[in-house]
Amino acid sequence: ARISEELPDVVLLDLVMPIMDGPTTLKAIRETYGNIPVIIVTGHPDSELLSQALENGPLLILAKPVDKQHLLEGISTALRVPTSTGQGG
Repeated sequence: ARISEELPDVVLLDLVMPIMDGPTTLKAIRETYGNIPVIIVTGHPDSELLSQALENGPLLILAKPVDKQHLLEGISTALRVPTSTGQGG
């Protein structure tokens, strides 16, 4: 719901969430908003959920616990990625 209020420059997405899992969320982001850079942050780097998420093109995958420097570098990279959105952008 939050993404529909204000389109972010980058999304940090966990795979395991209470209402909608990461792969489903990423697919919905791609279908509605196009190629917003998505960084997956997960404690389950070898899971089936990650395999499903990879089908929708995350920019980067970081395993928990996330190293602060790697996260900052990933966000910096994401901010330089040209995006196209499903909203005419």
